[in-house]
Amino acid sequence: MTPAPAPAPQPTPDSDQPVGKPDEHHYDDVVRLQGRGVVYRDGERLGETGYDLMIIPPGHRGPTLEPGTPPVDRADITGYLTDRFFIGEDVQGNGGLTLVIEDGRRLQFRILEPDTNEIIGLGDLRP
Repeated sequence: MTPAPAPAPQPTPDSDQPVGKPDEHHYDDVVRLQGRGVVYRDGERLGETGYDLMIIPPGHRGPTLEPGTPPVDRADITGYLTDRFFIGEDVQGNGGLTLVIEDGRRLQFRILEPDTNEIIGLGDLRP
């Protein structure tokens, strides 16, 4: 009798490989994503964090005068880094920030409010 093959190794939380799927809820065309991700600055890993994102299609947005408003042809992606209070202060600064969520998609973002960890996407979620 031959032994059973060894199970495939599971990704660790420190791995850069996707480890699952975010908790995803749909409200009409609006999508809410919650889960854990990894934050990078210019390709350098800064650490892991929780996140809570809302993806609002252009047709569902009202006119605003906020400085973080995306172009009219792109979805508005905003949310919060949720792990610990003031994590936004730790990751703000020079350099491009990227959040990689569980399924491997990436979001370039910037910190809107460091003291509340509020973020805004600078583009769409990319594979």
